[in-house]
Amino acid sequence: MPWDRLVASVEEAKHLSRPVDYDYLDLLEKKFYVLRKYTPTLLTSLEFHSTKSTESLMKAVETVRDMNENCKRKVPEDAPLEFISNRWQKHVYDDDGNINRHYYEMAVLTELRNSVRSGDVSIVGSREHKDFEEYLFSKEDWNHITQATTKLSVSLSVEEYLEERTESLLKRLKWVSSNIDDLEGVNLENGKLHINRLEKDVPDEAREFSLSLYELLPHIKLTDLLMEVAHWTSFP
Repeated sequence: MPWDRLVASVEEAKHLSRPVDYDYLDLLEKKFYVLRKYTPTLLTSLEFHSTKSTESLMKAVETVRDMNENCKRKVPEDAPLEFISNRWQKHVYDDDGNINRHYYEMAVLTELRNSVRSGDVSIVGSREHKDFEEYLFSKEDWNHITQATTKLSVSLSVEEYLEERTESLLKRLKWVSSNIDDLEGVNLENGKLHINRLEKDVPDEAREFSLSLYELLPHIKLTDLLMEVAHWTSFP
């Protein structure tokens, strides 16, 4: 290879190589218009609720919504920035110190996704990402349940439940004390209760069969299973 061609190839390699501090966020601006095909509709269609820790992010979401609805191309100077992580800081501002619309909106969407996943932001009407308080009974529903006939076999009063359980336990202990000599595999020596170890009576083939049955069951989320069982049983 001629020397000139070798030098040219080295310079070309330097131009194509990525720096040590390379971040794929550098390339995201080119994909902004792909996101714009659906993100305005997404922000308009979904209603978000948040905890106090993500108030700045919710204000930023409203800012992006306002820019979309009013066809604004420039991010307001007072737009919320507290939620932006250090990684996004160098991209959100352009060389003149102005807020880059493309990177600002992508930062908002990225942090919104992370907050929805963590549970700090809920989506109204969603089953998987709804507000935690929606899982709880309201005072009106709870009063209605306590006044109506309950399907539970125990009392809703903790005092009555503990009293009933204590009475049942004392009754069983008294029966065991009276029949200790007649119980098979149980004996009382020097004030200590001894119970013989149970012998294994399940064949090994049963365990293999049990495992094969478990493999036939579908893998679903526990929350989906609880909701399905609640639907079957009509449990409030």
